[in-house]
Amino acid sequence: MGVTTHITQNLFQGITNDAFFIYVCTIHITVMKIILGFLIFCTGMATYSQKTYSNKAFGFTVIMPDDWNKSFFNENESVNDAEKGYHQDSYYIANFTKTISWNKDAVNSRITVEASVNKQAGDFVAFKKTLEWSIENNIKPQYKNFSYKQKVAEITISGIKSLYSIFQYDFEMPNGTIAKVKNRMYIIPYKKYFFSIICIDGQDEKYDSSKDFEAIIATLKIGE
Repeated sequence: MGVTTHITQNLFQGITNDAFFIYVCTIHITVMKIILGFLIFCTGMATYSQKTYSNKAFGFTVIMPDDWNKSFFNENESVNDAEKGYHQDSYYIANFTKTISWNKDAVNSRITVEASVNKQAGDFVAFKKTLEWSIENNIKPQYKNFSYKQKVAEITISGIKSLYSIFQYDFEMPNGTIAKVKNRMYIIPYKKYFFSIICIDGQDEKYDSSKDFEAIIATLKIGE
């Protein structure tokens, strides 16, 4: 889908070591503004079957359930090709969707995955502090009724010390519909990169995909 190509072409100019995590949050803000319409009104290109997806260049593998649709998964591009790509510091790996309802107020679920150059590799404390600062200063001010369900905390994913946060907010669509959005952000450092996995669903229980997200994250294999 061309949405992400358009987004990433303009996000990674002049990144400094001190502010490298701002671009993660910028991705989040920009993606939310563009793709929430898809979450509410449509699905991705459907591919129904439980399947293992692997990107050997970055050592990333995930197993998706039967009722999730693959919109995009890049299996073949090498790390060297990715680093020479249109945004230099980040590489778009995957996009999956799950349609729960066609109601106009529905927030259907989505997972996006990127691998990005980690400019604070080896300093996990600074890595965590930068993520905390970036959510507070770059994401929170963008949305009404922002609140945390889980502030930034450590989690082990595929044997790797990682970070995650869960927050929710209101998002006003161009047609005036208010989307009640919930966001899980998983950040997994690996070698000189980190994976950012953004999981979006609705605050209403009927649009909640928390169990799916937890099960999918549990299947992740990094570097294996």
